[in-house]
Amino acid sequence: MIALTLDAPFINSAMRQALPDYRLEYRDGCLLASVPLSLGTVSLVVVPHCTATHLVFILPFQEVRSEKAPAFLLATLVGVLWGSISKQIESRLLPKIRDAGLSPDTVTSQRVNTPDGDTGQILVSLEAINSWLSQRHPRLSAHVSEVRFESDSVEIRSGLSRKATKSATTV
Repeated sequence: MIALTLDAPFINSAMRQALPDYRLEYRDGCLLASVPLSLGTVSLVVVPHCTATHLVFILPFQEVRSEKAPAFLLATLVGVLWGSISKQIESRLLPKIRDAGLSPDTVTSQRVNTPDGDTGQILVSLEAINSWLSQRHPRLSAHVSEVRFESDSVEIRSGLSRKATKSATTV
């Protein structure tokens, strides 16, 4: 088992480089984001966790805040925000995923109604990532087995094994 720990300053630096138009911060096991929209800047919390099959990033819509928008416009603002996020996934992320040789269903987004309120969910398929990883090396197979989101870091646990090789037979 291999464990890679990324501390919050590293994650924050990487997010600033990858998405310079957004203010993103990893803190207390969550992503805090400020997103500029036509209705003003919107603040939101993204709660990440890992299941056996996916990395799941949950955006609880009741946590969305805006400095400028009045309370009665918040539902409209949430719709605009989720539309913007979905569009960014399709226009910016999916082409990069395809270019890297990953399947287009590696990342999906959906709006979900829960007893606690509506949420947006971004799902990253561990199966698709592990399939892609296994194709990277002719003799070794890597796979992500778990991702832990701690208060000040993210730990990625993965395994590395030898692929079965065909033995040469002589006649």
